[in-house]
Amino acid sequence: DHAAAPEAALVQARLTQVRTAARSRDATLAQYREALKAKEWERAWQLGSTLVRNHPDLLQGGQVTLPLVIESLPTGAAVSLDGKAIGTTPMVHAQIPGVAGELRVALPGYRPNVRSTSEAANDWRWRVELLREPVWTLELGHGVGLLHPIPGGFFVHSAETVQMVGRDGRPGWKFRATAGDDLIEGARVRLAHPPIELGDGRIAFGLSDHNLVILDAAGSLVREIRTESAVRGRPQTYANEILGGGRRLAFGAEQLQVGPLDGALTAIDVGSPVLSGPLAYANDLDRLMVTATLDGKLVGSEESTHKRLWSIDLLATDVAQLVPLGRDALVCVLDGSRIACYQAGPTGAAERWRAKLDEPAIGNPVIAADGSVLLAAGARILRFRPDGTPLPPLQLPSPVTGSIALDGDILAVGSKGHLSVFRAGQLAWSTVLPAPVTAVAVTTGLVAAGLADGKLLAFSP
Repeated sequence: DHAAAPEAALVQARLTQVRTAARSRDATLAQYREALKAKEWERAWQLGSTLVRNHPDLLQGGQVTLPLVIESLPTGAAVSLDGKAIGTTPMVHAQIPGVAGELRVALPGYRPNVRSTSEAANDWRWRVELLREPVWTLELGHGVGLLHPIPGGFFVHSAETVQMVGRDGRPGWKFRATAGDDLIEGARVRLAHPPIELGDGRIAFGLSDHNLVILDAAGSLVREIRTESAVRGRPQTYANEILGGGRRLAFGAEQLQVGPLDGALTAIDVGSPVLSGPLAYANDLDRLMVTATLDGKLVGSEESTHKRLWSIDLLATDVAQLVPLGRDALVCVLDGSRIACYQAGPTGAAERWRAKLDEPAIGNPVIAADGSVLLAAGARILRFRPDGTPLPPLQLPSPVTGSIALDGDILAVGSKGHLSVFRAGQLAWSTVLPAPVTAVAVTTGLVAAGLADGKLLAFSP
């Protein structure tokens, strides 16, 4: 009897241990079921993982599965397990631990994302940022500094070269981005503005250092107009009834240059080198030429007489591109910290509205079809009505790294690691990219993005 006593005690202790474990298991199982009912997926996964680890027998009865929340950007992606559809994102999938399989998240126009069930079982959530499938990709070798649609494709600036890339992604003509007598390290070459179209496939733009060039559709030099300083403002074409009504060309460098598109140009002294502009506004049958100058002035000049009509102090040391707003107004960014709107006329210019920016502006404003003003700053696209009333901003997944592009109701913007496309003010899609986006362009049927690593990609909008 004495020999059996220790053995009985061991049996009793073992029974107590089993009962305690069973009570703990039942309590954990009840908590697990409550968490599932309450859709507390992370807690349910933690409790389920504990049950699987400590009570593998529960798996045989199918009492425990591990919830896996599957989310995607963009949403609405199809989810399949071993080729069988199980739902669309966002969704919750009940995983059976230890059962091998392959989960797949796919959305038309994006690269599918695949993960094994064993890997997915290590966490309660699987967040997938789907990569948009590009229509084509082109390696340029240097970061893209500027991108703009032109007839037949895109005008692309990369290092010391500008070139035409077709809509099919094939490289076309190339042209040096600096004046022939200057040697500038490629990484330091900057173009201040996109080209303007002159008709018949011709384009005009200022080179990085000085001079304005006109190229034909084949990229051959048609005309080079020499300047002493850089052409910082985007050139303009227009007509002036007093001067015959034919097409005219205007651009600014050390002075404002105006004249017939294919003829000799004359200079208008605006008091200081031109920093941005010109814009050409109707002044009866004449034209009012508005420029911003290096000394921080907004200047209005009458084209036919070359007379400086007025000048106002913008109280800024840096003035970005002048962007026309309607028939007699313009918007511009001042010192990167505020945006202002001015109404211009033959007797002067008056500030209509101004807004301080919480974060530095990136690029220049663009004007939507309804007249609203859009400007990138930080990780947002700020929006203003034509009268300056703020509209809700468009949120972006990361800070903007390049100018925004707009064509009709399609808006594209590049940021530190994403390309985002909006349609009619709503996010249509966003995709992760391997390098910061430095330039974007939108044209019919294509959204192009130039990257800091020298890649140029085109996507379906």
